[in-house]
Amino acid sequence: MGCAIPRVGIYGVIVVIGLLVSWPSRAEQPGHPTPNVPPDHRHHLIYTSMTALQLNALGFGSDLDIGYRYDLYPHEESQSPLFKGSHLDFLGVAKLTPAYGRIGVAMVVQPLAVLRIRAEYLFRGYFTSFDMLQSFATADADYRGKTLASRADNGQNYGTTGTEAKLEANLQMKIGPIAIWNQFALLHFKMRLQDGDHVFYDTYLDMLLPNGRPVITNNAHLIYVTNFGLRVGVRHALVHAFYPKEWLGVGGENNNTPTHRLGPFAAYTLPFGKGRRFNKPTLILILNWWLQNRYRTGQDINQGIPYTALAFRFSGDLMSW
Repeated sequence: MGCAIPRVGIYGVIVVIGLLVSWPSRAEQPGHPTPNVPPDHRHHLIYTSMTALQLNALGFGSDLDIGYRYDLYPHEESQSPLFKGSHLDFLGVAKLTPAYGRIGVAMVVQPLAVLRIRAEYLFRGYFTSFDMLQSFATADADYRGKTLASRADNGQNYGTTGTEAKLEANLQMKIGPIAIWNQFALLHFKMRLQDGDHVFYDTYLDMLLPNGRPVITNNAHLIYVTNFGLRVGVRHALVHAFYPKEWLGVGGENNNTPTHRLGPFAAYTLPFGKGRRFNKPTLILILNWWLQNRYRTGQDINQGIPYTALAFRFSGDLMSW
């Protein structure tokens, strides 16, 4: 790994500090109570839907969570700022893109308004479309877009299956109109790859993921919250993959990660979605410029072209008792 170990240590300190000081407004909290639900009802059948398009790297997908929620505290206690929105969820999860699908289960616990933890375990299957899946023996392989397209033309993409596990921690705070939200995740992928291959390309994280080894992501947000549903701010995204030394290839350097993106984002909650079963329809726009990436800071793609994501998210309470 060479000098990669101390760099990861520095990033770890930054992540820990971010986790200790971060948190968005209650309007941003996934556990914030849905309108028109009787206060003595602590059991709910809930859902959340999000559809997103991203550019540089290209991707499109739709996610659906549906399942059972239990409010951890009675209504009187849950109105305290410390316990607002505290809940426990058991969810079925489905995620679909043109290249692959994922289905599985998730558990979410929000014991305090400041902290939400989510654990997922998903089955992942590729369809052989959109040049996916492509795998490589070492992490120094060329995975730029033109190379992936050429390999697909030669039949080097293939369908396969595997699993994906994620443990995610969200910490958040708000002082006046200023909110800070930090989202840290530990991921683990175990795919059935071709013999001799150890890494595979993932368009969402835009890198070669190590099969059976950890990947960490951290998304930090500084947000200004208005009183009419608009939130604007700055977002920094970090991804780091951990490759064994023998997977690094010639030179033994990890040139793929960490990656960094930085730029503005905005989210606007539409005024008509305040009901119980259709709540908080929100448009989200992210424009992040690549600060560090193997192919997107001038080597293959002009650094002036931002990562762009546009998403639509809404949720609801289908039944309460």
